[in-house]
Amino acid sequence: MKFTYMSIVAVMFVVIAVAVAGCTSTSPSTSNAAQASGAPSSGTTSSGAASSSTPQVGSTAAASSIFSTSYNWMEYQTSGTYNGKQETMDMKYQRSTGTYQGSPAVHVEVTMTSSSNGGINGVIDYYWDTAMDKLLGGTMTMTVNGRTMTISIPAEELTQAQATNFHTGTLTFAGVEPVTVPAGTYPIASKYTETTNGVDVTFWSAPGVPVPVKMASSSSSGSSTSELVGYG
Repeated sequence: MKFTYMSIVAVMFVVIAVAVAGCTSTSPSTSNAAQASGAPSSGTTSSGAASSSTPQVGSTAAASSIFSTSYNWMEYQTSGTYNGKQETMDMKYQRSTGTYQGSPAVHVEVTMTSSSNGGINGVIDYYWDTAMDKLLGGTMTMTVNGRTMTISIPAEELTQAQATNFHTGTLTFAGVEPVTVPAGTYPIASKYTETTNGVDVTFWSAPGVPVPVKMASSSSSGSSTSELVGYG
């Protein structure tokens, strides 16, 4: 039981922060809704999304210029490994404003379901400062094989989550390639990489989509790949 629980926790730390690209937008655009339904990328551009013009390989750009904030939720299918053990899960992220220990914060609720190891369900609530620069902490409630556990997550244990925040930092362009995920096929997805705090992260962006259509990360504690299912 303990190993299964801790492996899920470790994999969650790999992917926990992918839904924190700001919290200012409340009304996703019509084009975003069409992309969420699985329609392939048309190659058109929208504010904050990937451009149809191709940058030079090796060039850098602010993450905030590649991904936008025009969404309230997003859902991914995620697979990961921890100490050689494979885990798969469905994860939905919901953003809102909130408070953490009495201070204003950005609240991200992550709902996770997995059929691995007899069935695992969980809800993670974690918080960023309002500038989205610093993780403050959070809590995790998980049910594994019928047993429910709730733990606090201190900020120092969220280093890998900080690295996978696609709203901040500088990304390096690595080329264009087709990507097929549950949300659709994107023939001209732009690939970006970043290494932060010992975590190697790759994001794929597509024209008209405000969030990554695919993400991959790896570190000494594990690795994960997340594929977009939808957003709104």
